[in-house]
Order: sequence, then structure tokens, then C-alpha cells
Amino acid sequence: MKWVPSHVAAAILAGILLKFVSAILPALISFPIIAGGLIIIYFICRAYTPRWVFLWLLLAAITLPFFTGKLNEQSLMVEAPQWIWVWPDFSWPALIGVGIPLFVVTMVSQNVPGVMMLRANGYAPPTSPLITTTGLAGLLLAPLGAFAINLAAITAAICQTEDADPDPAQRYKAAVAAGGFYILMGLAGSLIVSLFMMMPQAATATLAGLALLPVITQNLQRAFSSTSGAYAAAIAFIVTVADVSFFSISSAFWGLLVGCVVAFLSERTHRI
Repeated sequence: MKWVPSHVAAAILAGILLKFVSAILPALISFPIIAGGLIIIYFICRAYTPRWVFLWLLLAAITLPFFTGKLNEQSLMVEAPQWIWVWPDFSWPALIGVGIPLFVVTMVSQNVPGVMMLRANGYAPPTSPLITTTGLAGLLLAPLGAFAINLAAITAAICQTEDADPDPAQRYKAAVAAGGFYILMGLAGSLIVSLFMMMPQAATATLAGLALLPVITQNLQRAFSSTSGAYAAAIAFIVTVADVSFFSISSAFWGLLVGCVVAFLSERTHRI
């Protein structure tokens, strides 16, 4: 992970996020009032109340479909979570065919960009204890269904922006708050799922795209900020966006591989 150039990692994360952000345009075409209203509210609230912008967006994502008759109230369900024990079943084909690709994808699309985002924002935590801790947690909790515990690049990227806190030393509170809300959302899983099922797909796609818009902007700036590394970042970005998998391994891995090779060759060419 120390060998991966930061601009290549930023380009890969931007390529992963692009499909979520670009989903805003089809939503705008299919539901112009809902998607367009959310976009307008986003930019207005971002200018005047940036800390509360996504709370207003969530409320608007419910009220706009309600007034336009696109809200499916029948999908709303309020019930307590049910705890059901399911015995895990060990499978060698699943370990090889699913486990190894999932490990590679997790390392490439989550851990590597997560560490690079930390470094790019001025944080320098020791990498080895982070990977060891998340790996052991995943090993112990896998029988309970908690697979692929990782550094959560997208969530971490959101918590590291200036929107979380202007002071970098205080941004850890955003990560703590996110963990707390994850627990609450897990306990209210049926309500959260039914709430989003009430909304038209255009509303949820627009919400996701707007939430990741600052993150992809930040990563694109980092990926192409250096003239010497822009070519490798562009190659990594294009391969990742292509979303073509070989040998059941996602394009993020191949984008990392090709980007690192091009970066190495470009650096070698400049030295010569």
C-alpha cells in the first residue's frame, strides 16, 4: 500500500463513485420535478446551512414525491427487528470463488483508497494495525454475517471533508457519529428500508449522487493535481470506470494494477 501513488488511489476511488454520481442525470430525466427539486435544495442549503444539508434533502425526498403522487405509502412498515440464528455453512468453493475476490476488492476499493484518503488529508495512522484489526474482526465476525469489515473508503471520505468540521483534529467526531447512526439504523432496519422503498428510485439515486458529489470532486482534484502523475491517474480512472471484470475480479483491481504500472514506467521515463 506504501507503493501505491496517492493520485492513482484517488483516481480509483473517483472511478468507483462516478456511477453513483452520474445516476443523477437519468433520475433528472425520468422525474424532473423530484430530482430537480432535490438538486436546487441541495445547492441552496449547501450555501446557507451546509451542516444540515442532507437532513433537509431527506425531508425533501419524502415531501416532493408525496405532493407529486409518487410516494408509495403502502411500503411503509414499522416493526421491531427479529433476531434469527442461521448456522453458518463452510464451503471451499465459496472460500475460493467468493472469498478471495471479495478480499481483493475490499483491499483495492476500500482499504487502499481509505488509507490514501487519510494521508491526503494530513492524517498518518499506522497502516499495519488498521489492516490487522479489521482483518481479525472480519475473521471472528464472519460466522455472524459481518463480512468485509474494512476502512470504508466512501464513508471515511465523507467524514474527512471540511463539511464534517473545518478543524481536522475534530473530524473524528463525524466517524463516531456515523458509527452510532449505523447502530440505530440497524435496529430500525425495517423502517429505514421501507422508508427508502417509499421513495421513487430517482429520489434515492439523486440523494446518493449528491452525497458523494463533494467526495468525487475532492478525489478528482487530487488525482489530476500533479502534471507528472496525471497520465497514470487517467488510465486508472478509465479502467475503473469501464466496470469490466476479468477472472471474477472487479475493474477496481485492474485499475490499480494498470495505474501503478503506468506510474512506475512514467517515473522511470522522467528519470531517464
